[in-house]
Amino acid sequence: MKKLVLFIAVLAVSSFSYLTAQERVIEDFETIAMNLFSGGTNGALDVIANPDPVLNGSMYVGKMVRGFDGDPWAGWYADLNMPFDASVNKYIHLWVWKPRISPVDFKLENPATGANSGDVYPMNAQSLTDQWEELVFDMSAVPDEYTRIVLIPDFEDPLTLTEDITLYFDNIYANDDPTVGSAPVIVFEDFEHIPLNLMLGGDEDNSTMTRIVNPDMSGINTSHKVIEFLRDMDGVPWGGFWSALDTPVDITTNKYAHVKVWKPRISPLKFKIEKPNENHEIFSMNEQTVTNGWEDIVFDFSEWTGEWPTVVFMPDFIDPVGLTEDITIYFDDIIFSDDPNPMTLTNVTFNVDMNEAEDFDPATQSVYIAGSFLGWAQPGSNTDFMLEETEPGSMIYTKTFALEEIGEIQYKYFLVESAPTWDFGEWTGDPNRVVIVTGETTYDDVWADKPVWVTFNVDMTDADPFDPETDDVYIAGDLANGWAQPGTITNYMMSPTEDNDMIYTITLVLYEGDYAYKYFRVINDTASWDNGEWTGDPNRTFTADTTKTINNIWGVVGINEHPAVTFNLYPNPASNMLTIDKLENAEMIEIYNMAGMKVRTVNQINNESINIDVAELNTGMYMIVVHQNGEVQATKFLKN
Repeated sequence: MKKLVLFIAVLAVSSFSYLTAQERVIEDFETIAMNLFSGGTNGALDVIANPDPVLNGSMYVGKMVRGFDGDPWAGWYADLNMPFDASVNKYIHLWVWKPRISPVDFKLENPATGANSGDVYPMNAQSLTDQWEELVFDMSAVPDEYTRIVLIPDFEDPLTLTEDITLYFDNIYANDDPTVGSAPVIVFEDFEHIPLNLMLGGDEDNSTMTRIVNPDMSGINTSHKVIEFLRDMDGVPWGGFWSALDTPVDITTNKYAHVKVWKPRISPLKFKIEKPNENHEIFSMNEQTVTNGWEDIVFDFSEWTGEWPTVVFMPDFIDPVGLTEDITIYFDDIIFSDDPNPMTLTNVTFNVDMNEAEDFDPATQSVYIAGSFLGWAQPGSNTDFMLEETEPGSMIYTKTFALEEIGEIQYKYFLVESAPTWDFGEWTGDPNRVVIVTGETTYDDVWADKPVWVTFNVDMTDADPFDPETDDVYIAGDLANGWAQPGTITNYMMSPTEDNDMIYTITLVLYEGDYAYKYFRVINDTASWDNGEWTGDPNRTFTADTTKTINNIWGVVGINEHPAVTFNLYPNPASNMLTIDKLENAEMIEIYNMAGMKVRTVNQINNESINIDVAELNTGMYMIVVHQNGEVQATKFLKN
């Protein structure tokens, strides 16, 4: 797809396969999850082929049916997979097609922090009907970090409709330029996917390909959107599609093409890569074994290298075709990776304790789970996502899903009385529950046990050796996956901050409690325990009790994260002079404030005792770090 995202922390939501850090996603056919509100009896949202490509040449657009009996503020919201900073890209651009002139309202929200832009109307008011028009919204007055976009495309109050109307929207993006037609920097949604150029067999071949809602959200594919291939019985053996990619796929490292398919009959599959004067067309390395269910089919291109700009897929390559009636095939998630293994399923069980759930009536309400691994299906819309009580009266509700190992997933629990609804979740807004699936697992949750966001920052400036060109920084600890080896789970890889200041960051969703952790270097993607901040104990420790940011320095043990020290420090509290003794073989002394900033360094320590003038330090708590005998020791002192 053509979307761009702003990446500031490892908090990504992924609905496609969890393969390796090297994978190249050619297409997952997804769009942002739009949640309709106040749309009226017939209100609905969809993604369809562009009905009017004259001024807007996009293939696909968003469609909203606005019921005449809806509220003036009828519209939709979508939660972003990455936070958006409106202080950097201040202008939101949006294309609309409407049958009447009325106000268009755009909002930005962050349910976790309470940030809310309020109603923002376009700088250039709508002036056209029954044709596409680009509107621009100025967010410069509300600079903040947001995680949700809201569109109210027909905000007439009071509402004067006497019949339902249909409107369309497209190309929702942000940049720092208010000019109509200016280039996007961050694309929230353009509803596009790679071009699917059909390979047909003449006038009698009426085969089609259409993006639709996944008709079988089960097994290895619970994503929301897939491609439906209506294969005409008069088609050709090589029926399928070819697509010229915006960016060629490099098979030097990503040698295996994965495609998820759902087919009503067993037949060979082919995949092809092309570039000028060269092409390679191969059968899958694993034969199809499943009918009427999803299966991951893999194609081995390890014999070749280099970049290839065109891909071709033929999901039913049997010659002769041998059909007596048309058939329907589905496919999804076209990915190149360095993993030759097809996706396999693992049992993941979710248990939630409802004993303390206020206002829960098991006689009239059902417990549902909604999440990224279920395409964020609205609670109550699919009974397959309803939990069952483990035994009468236990108030423990459970559901087991056969899932692929897809890395990070997000989810929450909801109550449903009759009609599908988002209204009765454990809590409103973020954060969602977040776990990383790496094998058969059971998650024991308590209703409304809300996790918190914890951000870890580590300063790698003085880490030696450390090469940001070849080394990654990982966090490891008794987190969701229990001391996972650094380099094995990419969701624990930290990212450099935008300022390129050697500060690496990661945000994790954790439950209240005490945790231990350390930082590790991973060199050239090679998983290892060998390159930690230090060998052995102590681990860093912290308590997750509220949303917080923890600032660390590589190799420097933090406050409340240190063993008993062997040196003496007095007086404590200190006003003017601080004395430190038992400093045999000490190489360096450092003093840090509570923000993690170094405020004093003492080198060339020639005596076992030293006096440090602290009179000019501000009043407050400090950490003193002693480098001695190849080890690092630290403790606190109070400056009066």
